[in-house]
Formats: sequence, C-alpha cells, structure tokens
Amino acid sequence: MKCVLITGVAGQDGSFLAEQLLARGDRVVGVTLIASPDDWWQHAPRAHDIANRHALIVHEADVTDAAQFSRIVSQERPDEVYHLAAPTAVDASWSAAANTEAAIARGADAVLNACAQHAPAAHVVMASSSEIFAADAPAPQNEQSPIGPASPYGKGKLIALQCAREARSRGQHVSSAILFNHESERRPPRFVTRKVTMAAARIAAGMQHSLSL
Repeated sequence: MKCVLITGVAGQDGSFLAEQLLARGDRVVGVTLIASPDDWWQHAPRAHDIANRHALIVHEADVTDAAQFSRIVSQERPDEVYHLAAPTAVDASWSAAANTEAAIARGADAVLNACAQHAPAAHVVMASSSEIFAADAPAPQNEQSPIGPASPYGKGKLIALQCAREARSRGQHVSSAILFNHESERRPPRFVTRKVTMAAARIAAGMQHSLSL
C-alpha cells in the first residue's frame, strides 16, 4: 500500500485526487488549514463530496511553515506527494501581491525541502499554472513557450517551477504539472464559471431573475 500525501486536499483538485487514490486502496494523508472533520466538511464543502472521506488521515498545517510541514513528512514518510495548496485566485493576488508571491514560493520550498530530508525517494508533483507564460505566447503553450507572468500569482508559480527544477538537479524525483483552467461542480463559487452555472440553476428554479457580472 502506497502512502500518498496531498496538500490542499480540501480544494477542487485535492478532493478529486483523494477520492481516486482512496478508491485505489492507497493510504491517503491530506494537509489542510482546517483539520477537524466537523469544521472541514462545513467550511470546505468540496471535501464533503469525497467518497470514503473518513478514511483520510488529515493534518492541520500551513505548508508555508517549513518546520510544521517537515514534521508531517517525517511522521508519514510518503511514497508520493502532490503539492496543490496555494492561493488560487489570480485577480485577488493583486490586492496582496507580495504575500501571494511569497506564500506560493515558500510553500513549494517547504514541500521540496521536507521531502528531500525525510522522504528522498518520494515522487513529488508540483501544481504549476499557465499563468507563468507570457501574454503573447503562441497557443497552445508547451514547456518551450515564452515565460513572462503578468500577475503576482503567476510570479509565485514561476518561482515554484524554478524550485522544482533545482530539486531535480539535486536528484529528487519532481514533476511540474502546468495546469490551465479546469472546471467541476466542486470549483468554488467565486470563479465566474460557477457563478454562471449556479445562477442558471437558481433562475431555472425561480429563486432569482438575473445575473450581473
């Protein structure tokens, strides 16, 4: 049985991944800012959708706290690590530019260093973003496309990508998944697609009459 650690397990991607790995029979360890199951299901409704969710082992931690995260990795010794935890709203990153960039970068650094020290054989996947690419990069983008982030969020993700490359050069097994927009019923309602779909359902049910964006 593999031990798999997922940061950001209560989010859209983390909840789907946890569900899939639990079904596969893995020992799944989730890291979230809210560890109490009662609080977790209340404040992270996407986590409530995870099939067999009570089989999850949950740690409450901020991945930007290197010492705290290192203790978790030392305790669990994962075979695989999926680092998904980070600020997610590109537009909101402008209101706290320095904090957003630093949080993404510190989280990536903490995850990689903890794994290097306590789980050196672990396969690590870092969630990157299409926000690292230049606005005029030809579509579709790939690993050779011009880099030029235009937001604090994108800058943080670029630093995280560079951290992953440095870790690979030191012999760690690290992959970066460059993610573009992806949707599901578990995406938070602050994103425009969920605003539209939720409003459409409410309009159809007679609960509201219009949607302004």
